[in-house]
Amino acid sequence: MNLTTHIFIKMNSNHRGRSNPILRAELLDYLRQLEGEHISDRDMRRAYEMLPMCECKEGLYFPGALMEKKKQVDINYKKAMALLRKNRIIEEYQIPVGPVQGRLF
Repeated sequence: MNLTTHIFIKMNSNHRGRSNPILRAELLDYLRQLEGEHISDRDMRRAYEMLPMCECKEGLYFPGALMEKKKQVDINYKKAMALLRKNRIIEEYQIPVGPVQGRLF
């Protein structure tokens, strides 16, 4: 099995709902036990980037209730809209995209 499948099985069986999160470090340790020590945090993030994963300060989880699913969709929509507004402002006012902070002092 690949990493994404391992993560899906683990999360779907034990970590569904915001009340049952898993720490990133615990998930990484789980994957390393199955696949070996060569698995990095970046490998793990790439593996779960297409899964319906939610994140909170307590860890990672799959949304359980319908309200959790709707809330996650709303959060992602707001993030996308904020990025779109930011890009429009950058274009409209011709703000340089590079680091500006260094030139202020």
